[in-house]
Order: sequence, then structure tokens, then C-alpha cells
Amino acid sequence: MPKSDEQLAFLAAASELNAKYNAVRTDSEACCLYHSFWTKSEIEHGQQIKSEWNVPTNLLPFYGNWHDLICLNTESGTVQMIDDARRELFSWLSYEAFLQNLTTIDEATTDTSGIIESESWLDF
Repeated sequence: MPKSDEQLAFLAAASELNAKYNAVRTDSEACCLYHSFWTKSEIEHGQQIKSEWNVPTNLLPFYGNWHDLICLNTESGTVQMIDDARRELFSWLSYEAFLQNLTTIDEATTDTSGIIESESWLDF
């Protein structure tokens, strides 16, 4: 479990981040967050099943789909982004540093018409 009351408060309020942010900055880029930050009850449930997903005992997931996760490291206080093989993709020094790197990016608009202008007989 988390070491401090501040870490507990951070985890309890994690789901509130969904309304404000859709990406997090790493050293080189902003990574889109396609899933939701978990509620307090989802975090608690995650503690019960994380061994089934081969998540190390010192990591407490609070975001992801169980393949790619963002976790609080309860030993070091860092926040870690890990992949399906449980390799660390990126780490922030603290939950405060993680919060400072949350951001919002414009979602790219995609053409959903299905018409490729150069291959269509329609007159554009």
C-alpha cells in the first residue's frame, strides 16, 4: 500500500483526472491516454487481481487496461508506465511530477467518409 496520506489522496482522486487530461508527457513526446484513470474501488479491486496479470507486488495500478498500465511504486514513490511484458516504459520521480506532466492534446480528426478523392468518380 502507499506510504503516505498524500499518496492515498492522490489515488482516491485519480478518476477525477479523466475530465481534465487525455495525455501525459514523457521525455520525448506526449502519450495519448486512451483509457480512464481508475476509481478508488477499481484500484482496490486491482490489488486483488494484479498477481493474475503478473504485476509486481510493489506496483499499484491506477490507469490502464491491464496490458499497459500506469502504477504507483509503493516502495520508491515513483509513478511508472509499464507495458504488457511488465517492462518499464517511463518513470516519473513522484506522483507530483506525474501530475505536472499531464496535458491535453487535440485529437486528430480522421476522415470517416470512406471516399478516397483520387480514386472516386465523384466530382469534388
